[in-house]
Amino acid sequence: MTVPSSYLVDLEGELAFASADTGYPNLSQRLGIDALHPGSPEYDAALGMACNLICSLPSAPLAATADEAIDNRDRNLGNVLWDGVTEAWIDHAHALGNAEGLMQDVNKLCLMANASAVGESFSQSAIASWMMLDRKAPQLVASCLVTVADLEKPITELSARLASMGNRLLSRFPAADDLLSRA
Repeated sequence: MTVPSSYLVDLEGELAFASADTGYPNLSQRLGIDALHPGSPEYDAALGMACNLICSLPSAPLAATADEAIDNRDRNLGNVLWDGVTEAWIDHAHALGNAEGLMQDVNKLCLMANASAVGESFSQSAIASWMMLDRKAPQLVASCLVTVADLEKPITELSARLASMGNRLLSRFPAADDLLSRA
């Protein structure tokens, strides 16, 4: 998964996260969606095409898993840079609890997968991505940054989310309606 180089910066005495500019447009700009009138047939068609495209990107299932892990509720077409070949996942300002009370608890990549009819294969790929994640990585990062910031609370929350990630991801997709699912 490509993510631009990241930086921790001091912003008026507060620690802030920033990323480098990659120099290529976001998916919404690239597909011309910003120029269309919301609700028009052209807009709806372009949005459907964008959902199909974003879900076909090789790193999209891993990005959905990462978004779920960090509670990033604001993944949208403007937060994916794409030059026609390579994607980069940006804008995590609403992650790690920063969207609580501001945004509904959703994983927008999972919503896009469901809307583009690839939900089942996408969910399987997201689960596979989660199973391959190193559960010790958050603690290792925190230990490297201990002199810069107190990350105990976000790392504890992230570790808890990783432990239950399979169920969290599955709940983002429609469940089968069969005799065993009825109580």
